[in-house]
Amino acid sequence: MRADRSVQPFNTDPELASLLIPTLESVIAGEMVAQGADGPDKEDPLVAMPPYGWRFQGQEKFDASHAEIGHVFDRINLDLKFRHAAGLGAETVRRNQERFSRICWSQYRDIVEANLALARLNTAKQLGASVALRIATALPAPVVAALSESVHEVALLSNGRTAAAVYSGAGIPASFTSRALRRIAAKRPVRPPASEPRERRPRDVTPMPVAPGVLTTPRESPAPEIRLREGGFDMPAQVRNQIVQLFGADTIVSGPTSPSRAIAVHPVDTGSVVSAVLSLFAELPSRKAEWVIGGLAGIETEKLDSIMRAPVISDPLVNPLIVFESRAILRATDSLPNNTVSIVKENRAFVEAFLVGANHEMNNELRWREFPTDMRGTIFRRFWDRKRAPSDPAGDDIPEIHGWTGQLGSNYPAHDIDRKESLVVLVRGDLIRKYGQILVTLNRAAGTSYVHGEGTDFTPIFAGQFTPDICYYGFDADRESVLAEKARHFFVLYEVPGRVRFGLDVATAAVRRDRFAFRKAALAFPLTTLGRDAAQVLLPAHLNTGNEPPAVASKWDELSWAHMQLDTAGYINVELTSLAVAEAPNYWSSNRDAASIARSFWQKPIAAIVPATRVL
Repeated sequence: MRADRSVQPFNTDPELASLLIPTLESVIAGEMVAQGADGPDKEDPLVAMPPYGWRFQGQEKFDASHAEIGHVFDRINLDLKFRHAAGLGAETVRRNQERFSRICWSQYRDIVEANLALARLNTAKQLGASVALRIATALPAPVVAALSESVHEVALLSNGRTAAAVYSGAGIPASFTSRALRRIAAKRPVRPPASEPRERRPRDVTPMPVAPGVLTTPRESPAPEIRLREGGFDMPAQVRNQIVQLFGADTIVSGPTSPSRAIAVHPVDTGSVVSAVLSLFAELPSRKAEWVIGGLAGIETEKLDSIMRAPVISDPLVNPLIVFESRAILRATDSLPNNTVSIVKENRAFVEAFLVGANHEMNNELRWREFPTDMRGTIFRRFWDRKRAPSDPAGDDIPEIHGWTGQLGSNYPAHDIDRKESLVVLVRGDLIRKYGQILVTLNRAAGTSYVHGEGTDFTPIFAGQFTPDICYYGFDADRESVLAEKARHFFVLYEVPGRVRFGLDVATAAVRRDRFAFRKAALAFPLTTLGRDAAQVLLPAHLNTGNEPPAVASKWDELSWAHMQLDTAGYINVELTSLAVAEAPNYWSSNRDAASIARSFWQKPIAAIVPATRVL
C-alpha cells in the first residue's frame, strides 16, 4: 500500500538494466529450446533469474524504454521493486505448492470431461452436416420442410421469425405440416394407371402432403391469395390435383360456393424454411456446447476443438503472504501510533506484479508435475479477500493476464467499472488487540454532522488483519474526495455482533475501584449516540451528572458496580447482592441460575464514530 497516486518512476540503474536484459532473454531462449523432447543429449537449462510472465503474451525481448513508460512485463522484470513484488508472489506459491497443486489436480477431471464432450459434439456436427446435405439435395424443398415440422418452433429465418410463425402467418393450418397428416397420407398409396405396361409401372409411392400455397423458389412479387371456403373450393388446378392425389376426387365438394367465412392462405417460400432448418441442425452442437460446458469462448463453441484449460484457485493470496511477510503489504507498521485510524491507498501496480509472479511460478510447478498446460493460464486472480464465492467474478482483482493491454497498475477486471485504486483504512490499537477484526464503514454525510441512516454509507469491499493490533479495510471510494471534504466523512467502528460479552466493566472490581470512582463517574466530553441527539437518552443519569446512581436500576443495561456486593477478594457475591430492577423479567429472582445471571451481565454491541477531521 502507498499514499501516492501514480506508479512510482522507473529508477533501475541503466547499467544494471543493460545486464538484466541479455540474461533474461537467454533464459527465455533456453526455455523455448527446452520445449522439445527430453533426452540425455539435451542441453541443461540456464540457471538464472526468472523472466516473470513472458509466456502470457509470448514476449521474448525486453526493452528498458518500454519499462520506463509502464509496459507490464518490461516493467516487472527490469524494475527491481516490481521484480521483488513478483518474487514475493512466486515465494508465496512455493510455500504453499502442495495445497495449490492438489486443488489444480482436483479440477483435471472436469477438463478431461469437457474435452470428451467437445469431441462427441464435433463428431455429431460432422455427421449431421453430411446427413443434412444428403437429404437437402435428394428431396424437394416442400418435403424437407414438412419432415422438419418438429423443429419449426425454434428454426429462425433470416427475418428473425420462426418457421412455425411463417406458416401460421400465411394462414396455413398446422395440420398440413404435422406428422399425423403424413401417417394418414401413407395409408393411401397412389397406383400407376392400368394402361401402363407392367414392366414400366413404378412401385406404389406415397406422396408427401404439401401445404397449399407453398413455393419452391423465392418470388419477387406477392402471389395472389388462395382462398378456401366452407362448402366449396375456389383454388388453382395445381392445388386441386394435389388434394385429389392425396384423398381422391370425392373429397372435392361440388356445388355453389357458400357465402360463409373464407380463410386466406398466403404463399410460403419453403426454400427459406429449409435453409433455416439446415442452419439450425448445423448450429445445434455448438449450442449444446454452450449450454453444457461452462466458460467456453465464442470461437471455441463454434470450432468444437479440444481446449486446454488452466485450473483456477480462488484463494486470496494476501492471507498466505501475511503469514511470512506482512511488511511487504504495509511497511513501517511499527511507526503507526497506537489507538489511531489512518488512511492509505491500494497499490495496484504491486498487486498486479505480485499476481504475475504467482501465476508464473504456479505454471512452472504444474509443468514439473506433468499437468497438461500451455503455461499461459491465469490460475490466481485474487489478491484481496473480498468474501466472494469462488464462482463470483466480482471477487477477482485482475482479468486473465494474457489479455492485459494497459500499463502496469491499470489492468482492472470487467466488474470494476470505476477503475480506481481503493481507499484503505487502517485501525491500530487496543480495540483490535481485544476484539480482533471489528466492523468499519465509511459515511459521507449530507452536511458536516453525522446522522444515523442519512448520507452515503460505504461498506468494505475487502478487509483483513495484518498484526494482532492492526486491521485494514478497503473501500470503493476516492481518497482525493475524502481529503477534499474531510468534514463530511466519518468512520464508524462497530463491535462485531454475535461475539457475546459479559460484565459490568472491562476489568475486575478491585482494579476498576482503584482507578475509577464508580459512584461519581461522569464523562469529561459530550457523547452523541447513533441516531440520538443526547447521550442521556441511553446512558444512566449518573454518567452525565456525576451524582450517585439510583439504588434501583430502571433497566438491566444500567447495572453498575455500585449495585454489586463484593466479597473480600473483590468478586461479586451473588448471595449478598440483592437487585430489584424495574425491567422485566427478573434475572435475579429466587429461581436464578448461571444463565440468567449471565444474561443480566450481557453487554450490547457498541459503535464509535470517528470524524475524518480527527484522522486526517
